[in-house]
Amino acid sequence: MGTAKRIRKGEYKYRGYKILCHGYYEPEQRVVWEGIDEDTGEAVAHGYTKKDIMIAIDNFSSNA
Repeated sequence: MGTAKRIRKGEYKYRGYKILCHGYYEPEQRVVWEGIDEDTGEAVAHGYTKKDIMIAIDNFSSNA
């Protein structure tokens, strides 16, 4: 796993994917993150930490 490049607060690029922080999710009482494929615009991962999203992207990329 590499490092994500920060674009702006709550937005990162990682291996051709954009990682976005959607903010605090009240029902779960946690911060929510999403991984989006920049080519298709599809969400490929959802999680509660940026690291979880990066791991999911690594797994998704290796299986594709």
